[in-house]
Amino acid sequence: MFKSFPIQLLCAIVFIAGCNTPKTEQVKPVRSKQIMLPVTSLNGVLDGYKYELRRENSLQLEHLIVSTDTLHMRYWNDRGQTVDVWSKDLKTYQGVVTSYADTVDLGFFYNRPFRTFYSRVILDTASARWAYTAINSISNIPSDMYIKDWVQGYDGITFSFETSTPVRYTLRTYWSPDAQNDNVKEAKEILYAVNNIDSVLNLSAKFAVLYDTLSPGDYTLCRSSQCALRKFSKKEIQEMHLYEDEVRASTLSKQHFKAAYK
Repeated sequence: MFKSFPIQLLCAIVFIAGCNTPKTEQVKPVRSKQIMLPVTSLNGVLDGYKYELRRENSLQLEHLIVSTDTLHMRYWNDRGQTVDVWSKDLKTYQGVVTSYADTVDLGFFYNRPFRTFYSRVILDTASARWAYTAINSISNIPSDMYIKDWVQGYDGITFSFETSTPVRYTLRTYWSPDAQNDNVKEAKEILYAVNNIDSVLNLSAKFAVLYDTLSPGDYTLCRSSQCALRKFSKKEIQEMHLYEDEVRASTLSKQHFKAAYK
């Protein structure tokens, strides 16, 4: 169901990874690894993966396409978080949740430099094993472009899953499963899984660890406008409270006026 690319492509991607890897981190050599990507052209592979490499570099994450772990899974929820789960022996599991946000100047969204802020929360072994089970439960569902009646669109949330073993790397993506028709059962399975992961691992609380450290301003969590994040200053919050009080007082006055003249 996926498109498999030859070793020449792997060499190209390993070269890109090496060029974009921080000096403190060296990409491990890979002899032969099957790459399964939901794309239709070589240019699509390289352009898309360059973005992923930049994101991984900014978060100091291992490039799974060249990982030699016995098993390593990564879930991107496209809302500023990744869940990594890995194992050396397929018996004990480790995991970590990375939360991140990029600074944004809304007036110059596409050409201004930005900074990435991130935090990590290590999962206990029980949570890591549970996360592995949850992610693995949908590992047989192919990428959305191979699912009948799955519609594509723009500016939605895309969930991504990477799986790496010593012999194979697979990337699966799913655009807005909540926007699919009821007859697309795979969308329901994906949505159930991601909602379950978010809930059981309490990802919102883990993102709050990062949020509390951010300065007031505008941020983005992904390439979609739906990922915009605004942290208000204390002054802005006070002004909003004053406005809400004025609206509330005005509403009450109107209600009293209407009641008096009934």
